[in-house]
Amino acid sequence: MAIAYTIKQYLDNNRIVYAVLDLPEIASLAQAATAAGIPPRSLAQTVLLKDQIGLVMAVMPVTYELDTDSLCKILHRKLEPAQDMQITAIFRDCKPGFIPPLGEAYGVRAIIDDSLIQSGDICFASGSSAHLVKVTSKSFHIMQRNAWLGGSFARPIAREDALPADGDSQEGAQKESDRALEIKHRI
Repeated sequence: MAIAYTIKQYLDNNRIVYAVLDLPEIASLAQAATAAGIPPRSLAQTVLLKDQIGLVMAVMPVTYELDTDSLCKILHRKLEPAQDMQITAIFRDCKPGFIPPLGEAYGVRAIIDDSLIQSGDICFASGSSAHLVKVTSKSFHIMQRNAWLGGSFARPIAREDALPADGDSQEGAQKESDRALEIKHRI
């Protein structure tokens, strides 16, 4: 599966110009930026939450982590992590952990963190662990026309500009970042 059917149909129906980036098979979205050779800040991730009203998709760069308390205050809702069963029921054509940030395509309301609104080109999960979708910032915002834009509900995991420039130290910092992201996604 190169790209989830729902995502391909949504992008094509909305006449969004996009590129599909091939990756080696990866275990987590945290590894995708390195594998694709893109800035980690430009890779969008999703966190799905729920309450008695329904599901909410929080979207932020993969270099950020969700501050659930801040999001609850912004939305005036008491949210908690969605259960895997709920996620797989809605995102049937996506591999777990590789949910695209296109809530509208799946009937889920999304909120986009300010940190992602400022990005240039944006990449995101295609629903598969072997591909990313790349769009312009303008196209990404067009796709989010029904999302709540803005609000600061995520915080950086590690500052990208503080990462060492040499290869060995860079790899170590990336492994630490990947580990932190993987732990966050298990919670």
